Amino acid sequence: TAIGDAYGVAAISVMLLTSFLISLIIVIVWQKSIVLAACFFAFFGSIEGLYFSASLFKVLEGGWVPLVLAFLFMIVMYVWHYGTCKKYEYETQNKVSVKWMLTLGPSLGIVR
Repeated sequence: TAIGDAYGVAAISVMLLTSFLISLIIVIVWQKSIVLAACFFAFFGSIEGLYFSASLFKVLEGGWVPLVLAFLFMIVMYVWHYGTCKKYEYETQNKVSVKWMLTLGPSLGIVR
C-alpha cells in the first residue's frame, strides 16, 4: 500500500540518520577515536543502507509523501531561521542605549 511504502522510506531514513548522529556523538561527546565511529557507522550504516536502497524502489509507489513533507518542513524552518536572524540583526543595530533612556525620564515626568 502507499502508506506502507511511505512509512518504510521514512522509518529507514530515520534509522540511517540516527546511526550517523550516533557516530558524531561517539567522536564529539564521548571523545573516542574517529576510527571507532567509522567502524560503528560502517557496520550499522551498511545494513541500513541496504534497507534504504530497497526502500528507494518504493518512492514512486507512495514513498514520495514523507520526502515532500520533509522538504516542506525544511522550507518552513529555513524561512523561520532567516526571519529570526534578520530580526536579531535589526534589533542589535537599532537598540536604544540605557543612557539615552535615562535622559528621557525627567522630560516625560517619570520620577525615580
